[in-house]
Amino acid sequence: MKNKIISMILSTLLGYGILSWITSQTQSLTLGVMVTLIWMAFYLFLRHKTKECPSLTKVEQFVIFLLTIMLLSYTNLTIERPLSFLTRPYTISIISNDSTHPIEISEISVNNETINLALFSETSDWSYQETLSTTSNTPLTLSGLTNESINVSFLKTSKSGSVSIYQNDTLIKTLDLSSNTEYSFKTKISKDFLILLIPAYIGTICMVYLSFSKLFQWCQLKVNAPFLIFKKDLSTHGILYVSLPILFLTLFKWTALTNISLRPYLLALFFVIMPMIEVILFKNNPIKSSKTNACRMIFYLLYASILTMIGMQVIYFFPNFDVAMTWITHHVNLIFLSSTIIFSMSVLCFCLFNHLVLAIGVSTLLMIGVAIANFYKMLVVGEPIYPSDVSMITNLTDIIGYVKDLLSPTVLTALFIGVTLFIICSFIFRQGFKLSMKQRVVLFTLFSIYLGSIFYYEKTPLKTLVNQTVYFTKWNQLNNYQQNGFLFGFITNLQNELMIKNENYNEKNMTDLVDYYTKKAKDYNESKESSQLPNIITIVSESLSDPLVFDQLTFSEDPLSNLRQYMRTYSSGQFLSPFKGNRTANVEFEYLTGFSNSLLLEGTIPFQQALSTKDKIPSFISFMTDFGYSSVAIHPNNPAFYKRKVVYPAIGFQRFLSINNMKNLEYIESEKYVSDESVFNELYDELIASDQPLLAYGLTMANHIAIFDQKFGDNTIEVVNSTGEHETEMETYAEGLKQSDVALKEFITKIEQYDEPTIVIFFGDHLINFQSDIHERHGYIEKDTDAARTKMFFETPLLIMSNLEDFSIENIHDISPIFIAPIVLKELNLPLSPFYLFLLDLYDQFSVLHNNFKLDANQNQVDELTDEQEQLLLALELIQYDILEGKEYTAATFFNAPN
Repeated sequence: MKNKIISMILSTLLGYGILSWITSQTQSLTLGVMVTLIWMAFYLFLRHKTKECPSLTKVEQFVIFLLTIMLLSYTNLTIERPLSFLTRPYTISIISNDSTHPIEISEISVNNETINLALFSETSDWSYQETLSTTSNTPLTLSGLTNESINVSFLKTSKSGSVSIYQNDTLIKTLDLSSNTEYSFKTKISKDFLILLIPAYIGTICMVYLSFSKLFQWCQLKVNAPFLIFKKDLSTHGILYVSLPILFLTLFKWTALTNISLRPYLLALFFVIMPMIEVILFKNNPIKSSKTNACRMIFYLLYASILTMIGMQVIYFFPNFDVAMTWITHHVNLIFLSSTIIFSMSVLCFCLFNHLVLAIGVSTLLMIGVAIANFYKMLVVGEPIYPSDVSMITNLTDIIGYVKDLLSPTVLTALFIGVTLFIICSFIFRQGFKLSMKQRVVLFTLFSIYLGSIFYYEKTPLKTLVNQTVYFTKWNQLNNYQQNGFLFGFITNLQNELMIKNENYNEKNMTDLVDYYTKKAKDYNESKESSQLPNIITIVSESLSDPLVFDQLTFSEDPLSNLRQYMRTYSSGQFLSPFKGNRTANVEFEYLTGFSNSLLLEGTIPFQQALSTKDKIPSFISFMTDFGYSSVAIHPNNPAFYKRKVVYPAIGFQRFLSINNMKNLEYIESEKYVSDESVFNELYDELIASDQPLLAYGLTMANHIAIFDQKFGDNTIEVVNSTGEHETEMETYAEGLKQSDVALKEFITKIEQYDEPTIVIFFGDHLINFQSDIHERHGYIEKDTDAARTKMFFETPLLIMSNLEDFSIENIHDISPIFIAPIVLKELNLPLSPFYLFLLDLYDQFSVLHNNFKLDANQNQVDELTDEQEQLLLALELIQYDILEGKEYTAATFFNAPN
């Protein structure tokens, strides 16, 4: 009777487990019932066939149990929710915590099926436009739910506050939509129904275990011999120890599938308990041999590699721990693949040092150090570390100087403790498992090949494996790093070229293009002359932009009053920077070469990836040199940054004055950077000393990040927000602008009084990135394609001043950097190259070519290209590719004024 009751309970449990799993995967109860019946018939058949078969030994049962756990893990046999008809209906409510700002929802899905947001348009509190918005505290409600899988994605905007999510009347999550936190809410199963989920898992595990057991016995019966032959002295401890590395990976995957609220604690417990288990098993293992030592080495290398990988992601998403845990949940396979990189690096270190603890410590500290560096780069400039940044490692001292004011004492203390523990452990465990020289050479060779193959996977057999796990979005590097983790975000960029070759790129098309514009240039130049060659001075002002565009802020004084007056007096407009808050070198690239960043793959830095490898690159500088200009570049910073020391001569500058050889080196109050006044004085000294027409280029530094108290001394401008609170960060920035503005006035006054014709082109390279959310509060959205809404975050003042009486350029408005040189040269009535004639044709169609949007000559956003516009953009793409990565068919004549 007792056995019958147990059998009935077990059968019910098995049936429920199979039903839950099938309906969870397919949402079909009928299919679940059919599969359950088929399995029971299959099991009874095997049970009948194996009645006479000897019972399985404990060792065999243990092996089958391990196989069951591993199969369930690696075939992803997870249950999202138990049978819905057994659960009580519940309601999910989403409510705004700020009645003055809307919540914008981009997508709602139930059981992975997207709900049409227009269904909510009939209510008074919710409206459907581009997204779903609320203007009051009346919640959006999804009712009648029975453990459906819910996913609500919110659109992050500057005006969004926080949103609370309730299940029935219980608060289950609060999201802050105006910060860099998770803005997607997902739920699979309510805590109220865990009692239904647990037996579903148990039933599924039992189903697989019993199937394996009976198949194992049936195989023994068929071959009339034990299916697996074990040594007499092989124990459960021995089997478990040998399989420990695989079991470690399996249990980690299962831990990562637990409820998100419990996951951090379970992961912490997992990484504490696993080494304890290893020590106990090793101590009780009856077999002590080189094989068990090898298993022990593999276990700790795996343990350290996965722990390091998780640590890197926690640092990447810091302080958003929930987001990091969510990432871990959905990227277990990616964690495994990424961990093989850290594992391989540890093996290489082991081969070099023949010291396991030292090898693990070096590789771990290296990777954690890189993760911290990436965190601070993200904090300062808003983008991750790219492969092209590695060349700047020689300037580590200067880089640290930029961020030292942001370094947390906690981070420094943690690094110090980590290094100290590493040294102590290395000394304590200096005697341990060692490799022979032959083993070291073989392993070093094999894992070096693996690392090379994974780093350049596009050209190796690993391409299929990586492409199945990694989803590389070249056009969105932030998404690339967030989706694929830092390691594969970095690695995918090793395959990254500057541009993708267009199918129309060939010698004939390039020759036809050159011939057409060469003829056009000859005709144009017949009426032009080069008798008037004024000095041309370009000043790129670091991080200078107009703060008065932020209408939620009130300034006690205009920090750019002089510049504003000059813009009313002389030719002026808005410089449309290709970037926000960073990438000065790419801004320089666009202005100096006439090539557009909008045609480059995201994350590329042409100064470092292309221009530094060439002896000569056509540019504004090289073009003017043909007219007898002398040229000089001035930048008060390390000349190795962005490889300017190599790039500037390649694009035609005859001299480069860096911080190492400038004569004027007065610093701002904090002595962080050289003042803008020093750069202006250096430019003026070069001007009066030159006996030829001068083409001078100055890139300032004073307003460079970071912003900190007393950077420019006492702040003399007060800035308050709409609530009356002081914006101290903006006050410091405004003080820097004011000092730059005063220096500009002194310089312009000198030029106005100078006795030689001179033109000054002045603009800011990009906006500055604030640590606070000033930009987000004023409407900034990453990758926003609405020009009217987003262009203010890329606009900087453009001034084209001249002491020539008849020099004036009208109606500049917003303009991309590539068009500035040709419109200035056109106004000077100078002969032009075929390339500059082409750019003028392009300017007739577009005033702005930006990564996110295009503006036509009338400042209207271009959403659909005309045939002429398509042809011109194709021509620019072909010309740019030809010089940067192609065969340079155009290099010989296209960039010089034809005779």
